[in-house]
Amino acid sequence: PSPTASVAPTPTEAVFAPLEEASDTEAGEAAPAQTQAPPRLDETVGAIRVQIVVHQRAYLRVTVDDEVEFDGRVLPGATYAFAGNEEIEILSGNGAGLYVIYNDVELGKLGMFGEVVNVIINVDGLLTPTPTITPTATKTPKTTRTPTPTP
Repeated sequence: PSPTASVAPTPTEAVFAPLEEASDTEAGEAAPAQTQAPPRLDETVGAIRVQIVVHQRAYLRVTVDDEVEFDGRVLPGATYAFAGNEEIEILSGNGAGLYVIYNDVELGKLGMFGEVVNVIINVDGLLTPTPTITPTATKTPKTTRTPTPTP
């Protein structure tokens, strides 16, 4: 067989158009801005003030005085400030990704990379809830007669 000529593929640059978001506004009407900057620590008012600086991607849920204030994923470089009167609970899927400042006192990172952390901050300081295992009752088997050999 004789060799055949082959054409090498030429690289092309892919251009992606931005996705259009569905909106409730009518045609020709400008959509309101959906993004807002998180409040700064000096703008928050309360007995307990917490600032969270994000260093790595993580899931974050912050509950302030029994109300969920934030629930979602956070990206590096973002800073969030929360204030409450009773307690602030922080739940994250990456303890090393969050750097926490509580009432102008640096607490540092909450844990290791990928570690699920759940901390409660109140006026007394930082608490770490201890998970408890509820004992499950099981039935005790009843004794049965031991069979005896018959003559």
